[in-house]
Amino acid sequence: MNEKEKFYVVAIGASAGGLKALEDFFSNVPSDTGMAFIVIQHLSPDYKSLMVELLSKKTNMKVLRAENEMPIIKNRVYLIPPKMNMSVYQSHLILSEQDHHHGINLPIDIFFKSLAKDAGEMAMGVILSGTGSDGTSGLKDIKENGGLVIVQDPESAQFDGMPRSAINTELVDFILPPEEIADKLITYANSLPISIEEKSKLLSSKQDGLLRIFSLIRDKHKIDYSYYKMSTMVRRIERRMYLNQIGDLQEYIRYLEKNSREVSSLCRDLLIGVTSFFRDDEAFSVLEKDIIPQLIQKNENKEIRVWVAGCSSGEEAYSVAILFNEYLEKNGNKVQVKIFATDVDQESVIKAGNGLYVDSILNEVNEQRMSKYFLKLDVGFKISRKIREMVVFAKHNLVKDPPFPNIDLITCRNLLIYLQPSLQNKVFDYFNFSLNEGGYLFLGSSESIGDYSEYFETINHKWKIYQSRGKPSRIDLNRISVSLQSNKISRGESNPRTGFYTTHDEERILNRFLDSTYERFLPLSIIINDRSEVLHIIGDASKFLRFPTGKLTNNISKLINKDLEVPISTAIQKLFIKSEEIIYNNIKIKSEDEVEIYNLKFILLNGKKHQEQLGAIFFEKISEIKETDVSNELNNLDIGEQASQRISDLEQELQFTKENLQATIEELETSNEELQAANEELLASNEELQSTNEELQSVNEELHTVNSEHQTKILELTELNNDIENLINSLQLAVVFFDDNLELRKFTPKACEILKINETDLGRSFEDILFRWERPNLCGLIEQVHFTGENLTTEFSLNNNYYIVGVKPYLISSDSQSGVTLSIVEVTELHGIEDKLIKSDKWLKQTATLANIGGWEIDLEKNRIHLLDETNNIYEIDKKNELNIEKMLNFYTKNDRAILKKSIFDCMEKGTNFDLNLQIVTQNATNKNVRIIGKAEVKDNEILRVYGVVQHLK
Repeated sequence: MNEKEKFYVVAIGASAGGLKALEDFFSNVPSDTGMAFIVIQHLSPDYKSLMVELLSKKTNMKVLRAENEMPIIKNRVYLIPPKMNMSVYQSHLILSEQDHHHGINLPIDIFFKSLAKDAGEMAMGVILSGTGSDGTSGLKDIKENGGLVIVQDPESAQFDGMPRSAINTELVDFILPPEEIADKLITYANSLPISIEEKSKLLSSKQDGLLRIFSLIRDKHKIDYSYYKMSTMVRRIERRMYLNQIGDLQEYIRYLEKNSREVSSLCRDLLIGVTSFFRDDEAFSVLEKDIIPQLIQKNENKEIRVWVAGCSSGEEAYSVAILFNEYLEKNGNKVQVKIFATDVDQESVIKAGNGLYVDSILNEVNEQRMSKYFLKLDVGFKISRKIREMVVFAKHNLVKDPPFPNIDLITCRNLLIYLQPSLQNKVFDYFNFSLNEGGYLFLGSSESIGDYSEYFETINHKWKIYQSRGKPSRIDLNRISVSLQSNKISRGESNPRTGFYTTHDEERILNRFLDSTYERFLPLSIIINDRSEVLHIIGDASKFLRFPTGKLTNNISKLINKDLEVPISTAIQKLFIKSEEIIYNNIKIKSEDEVEIYNLKFILLNGKKHQEQLGAIFFEKISEIKETDVSNELNNLDIGEQASQRISDLEQELQFTKENLQATIEELETSNEELQAANEELLASNEELQSTNEELQSVNEELHTVNSEHQTKILELTELNNDIENLINSLQLAVVFFDDNLELRKFTPKACEILKINETDLGRSFEDILFRWERPNLCGLIEQVHFTGENLTTEFSLNNNYYIVGVKPYLISSDSQSGVTLSIVEVTELHGIEDKLIKSDKWLKQTATLANIGGWEIDLEKNRIHLLDETNNIYEIDKKNELNIEKMLNFYTKNDRAILKKSIFDCMEKGTNFDLNLQIVTQNATNKNVRIIGKAEVKDNEILRVYGVVQHLK
C-alpha cells in the first residue's frame, strides 16, 4: 500500500458475550469513515454462523464473510469464517485452517500480530467481551508498531476476562463502552498526520520542545531518549498529546511539568518493548543447533556467561535458558550457565523476574516445553524454578552503565533499531569489550553490525548472528561515564546571529577541556553517590576494582579489592554523615609481587540542595613512606579499631541470624516432606484437570457465540411470527396448514368458524377433518395440489355466504415443498356488489339503446378511439374495427368534419369542452343527424383523458 492509499484498519476481537457489544459498536459507526473493519470471533466449527445477517441490520456498510486473498477495502466489514484462522499480507486477507492439535487456538492474537506487521501505525485493535486472554499478546505488537488499542470497559462486558487481561498490560489507550468506541476511533484517525511529509515537518519544527520533554523524563526516570530515533519518539509523543486532548506541544510540556504521572506514562509508552518466547523460530533453531553446542564444547570446564540486553518482560532470556537446559540434559553435560538479563525499565525487570505469562504463550511454546518448563496457575503460566534460577535480572542502562565482562553470548534483538547511529556504535564497542574471543552476538533480523565487521565475523547473515574476532575495543573502558551529551539531538555549534553559545555548547566545551586535562593532572579518581554507587572513573582503576560473578552491581564495596573494602566503606559512611573531608595516608596495596603505597582522600562534591549527594575518592600514589607521616597515618586512619568494632557487630548479628534461621529450617523441613508427597499428587491431577478445563472453556466460548446468534434469530422469528398472525387475524382469513403427511399442523381462528375444527384436531388426517365437504371437494383439491405442486382456486357458497378457496403447496425453498396450505376467504359482500354492478351495467346498456346514445374515449398515447356497442350501431360499423381520429372524422360531412376536428384537438390540447349537432354518413351510406359532446379530464393543468357521447337525433 503506497502512501496515498493508506487508510486505517480496525481489527475487532470478540468472544463470549461479544454479539451485543458488536451490535452496539456498529450501530454507532457511520458508513463513510474511510476505515475497514475486520471482526475476529471464537466461532463454533459445528454450527453455521449468522453474523453476516445479524450485523448487516446494524450498519449500512457492506458486511462480508472473508475469503482467501480477499483485498481489504475501506468502508467494509469483514468477518472471520468458522474453522479458520485469518491473517493479513499486503492488505489481503489470508485464511488457514485451525489446528486444535497444538494447544488452544487464539485467532485474535494471530490476526492482531499479522495486522501490526502489515499495517504498522495504521492498525487499530479493539478488544470486546470474552473469557481468557486472546488478543492480549497481539495488542502488544500493535502498540509496538505505533497503532492504537481500545478495550471495552469491563463493567459493560458480559464476560470481562479478555478486556481485563488487555488492561493489565498497561498498554491500552482507551477503556470505553462499545457504543463510544466508534467516535473515539474516528476522532483519533482525523487527528494525526499519516504522511511522511507531514511527519518530517513536525520533527523539524519541534526539536526544542522534544529536548525539554526528554529532559523531564531523564530527571525522573534516569533514561535519556534524546539518542533514540526521532521519528518513533514523535509519533508516540503525539499519541500521548491526543490522549490528553492537548493540541499544542508547548502546552503539553507545561502539562508534563505539573503532572509527574503523565511523565511516567509517556516514558512507559516510549519504552514499549514487545517480545515473545522463541521469537523467529528459525533464528532460535540456528541458536539451538549451531551456537549452543559450540559454546558448551568450548567451555566444558568453566561457567558459560550469557547477556540478554534489553530483556523486556523476560521471554527471550527464558527462551535461551530453556535451549541451554535442553542441550545439557540431553548430552549429560555439567557446565554451569549463568544468564544476565537486563533492561532499562525497572517495571519490566520486576515482571520478568516474576516469570508469569498469559495463555497466549501456548502459541509460542510447544506442548512438550510447556509441560516441562511451565506451571499452570489460575492467572496464567509460571516459569519453572530450575529455569528461573539460571537467569539473573537487573536494571541496566545499555549506554550508560558498565558492560558485563567475559561474556560468551550476547543477545540484543530489536533494540538497536530505535537508537541513533552514534549510540549504536557505542553499544557495539561495549559488546566487543564484553565478549570473549569467539563469543557470539545475536541481533534482530532488521539489525546489523554496520561498520564493525573488523570486530565481528558473520556466522548467519539472515538471522544476524556474529562471532567476536577478539580484537581490542577502541574505547577506554576505565572512563565509562554517565554523560551522554555527545549523543543528543544536534542543535548546531553556536548561534550564528549572536555568536553566543547555548547551554549544550558550553557543556561540550567543558567536556572537551576535561577530556584533555584531567588524566594528565589528576590522580586516579572515583566519583560516587551517597548510596556508595560508582558513577564515574578517571584513570586506570584495574588495580583496585574487580567485576565479581553473579548479579551486576556498581556498589563500590562489592567492586573494590578486599584489602580496601573495610576502610573505604567506613570512610564513605563518615563522609556523607559528617560532611567533612577524610584522608588516609600511607595505605599499602598489594599488586602482584610488590607493595605500593597510596594516600586516599575523600571529599564531598558541592551541588544544589535538590541534587543528588556526590563524593570523590582520590588515589594518590607515593614512592616512599616518610617518618613524619607515621603519626599522621595513625591520627587520620585508625582503621584497626573501627574495623574490629565493625566486625564484632557483624559477627553478633550473624550469629543471632544463624540461630533463628536454623530453628526455622528444622520446622520447615518437617512440613516440607509431608507437603512434597501431597504436592506431587496434586500436580498430576491439576495437569489433567487443566487440560480438560481448557478444552471445555474453548468449546464453551464457541457455543456461547452460537447461542447468542440463535437467541437473536429466535427473537426475530418470534416477532415475525407475531406479525404474520396479527396480519392474518386482522384480515379475517381462514388458513389451514397441513404437513407433508397431510395431517393438520396449524390453523387460524377464522378456520375454526368455517370448517368447525379445534385444537383437538391437530395431528389428524385431512380426510378426517374435511370428509363432509363434497362441494367443493376439498379433499380432492388437497390431494391434487400435494401431488402436482400446482395452485388451485375455486368458489363455493354455504348458508347464503360465498367463499373463495385457495389450495397451494407449502414451499420451504424455490424447488422444495413440505405440505399444503388451504385458505378460505369470505366474499359474500363482494358477491353482492358484483351482482349489483351486473344489474346496473345491464340497465345502462338498455337505457343507452332506447335513447340512441353511445360513448367514446380517445387514447391520447396511441391516438385511437374506443367506442361502446351503441356507438358502433350509430356508425353502423363492426365491433372488431379499430378507429383512430382520422377514420372517425371521415364519417362526417366535409364542412362538419373540419368543425369536429378543430373541436377535438382543442379539447386534447387546451382542455376545451364541446357540444355539436352534425351530420354523418355511416358505413352503409345512411345519412344521420347526431349530437356529439366531448369533455377533457384535467388535473394539475395536465389533460389526463378526453371522452364523450354521441346521440342519434331522429
